[in-house]
Amino acid sequence: MSAHEMRTYGNWRKPTSPGIGRLGLAGTLALFGGTILAIVVMFVSWIGAMAVGVLVGFSLVPLLMRDRHGRNGLQWATARVSWQRGKMRGEHLYRSGPLGRIDLGTCKLPGLSATSRLCEAQDAYGRPFALLTVPATNHHTVVLTCNADGASLVDDEQIDTWVAYWGQWLAGLGLEPGLVSASVTVEAAPDTGERLRQEVYGNIRPNAPDLARRVLADVVESYPRGSASLSTYIALTYSGAPRGSDVRRTSEKPLPFREFGVRFRWSGMKWVVVREG
Repeated sequence: MSAHEMRTYGNWRKPTSPGIGRLGLAGTLALFGGTILAIVVMFVSWIGAMAVGVLVGFSLVPLLMRDRHGRNGLQWATARVSWQRGKMRGEHLYRSGPLGRIDLGTCKLPGLSATSRLCEAQDAYGRPFALLTVPATNHHTVVLTCNADGASLVDDEQIDTWVAYWGQWLAGLGLEPGLVSASVTVEAAPDTGERLRQEVYGNIRPNAPDLARRVLADVVESYPRGSASLSTYIALTYSGAPRGSDVRRTSEKPLPFREFGVRFRWSGMKWVVVREG
């Protein structure tokens, strides 16, 4: 038996801004602009050129500083000033509803989702689902619920296959027309064991041996201890901008919305999904 070599997954590249070192694009442009300005001033006065160079150098120091989130000093200072201004105005507090501070007493979502709207649609099997629309950007988001398998009691070869399939799916998102973003959310919570209890007791036969009943009862009582319940959600956001000869697509107009091999059609007061092909 040959020992299985532990597979490591990598080739991840952190997105970086083009430019010289830590300056980034904006800092590099400022450096070139300051250099050109210093050269122009040098024809008039050496002292003025040196003063311009010192000012440009000091102005670029915040752009060289980076925190653990990758933000430079200018971005960090801007965020802090914006936070303090919003805090002084009370904008950091959110209270919706009839007694809230929202106009007309509505229960809107906070932040960037305040202008979003929720539309109801139906899939090819007639099951309703939600379509989240942001009119300001004309973006439409669909959330898919997934059941991710755990890695417990699974061979390493199977895990490598799952990772390869996941990478293939991510690569396919780059070819999906109209897709502007995709996000994966994994929620972990302590498992109460209720689902396992229903699954086991719902499948026990009346004539099952006593030993099997005792073993399953022990599993139901001991297995959920320390275990977690995982829920996986994938949010896919599409743009309603026109492509080619198509017109601009919105959630109010009866326009086809072709994604994932299906067509969304507005019928009456609801969306209807029709299979293509």
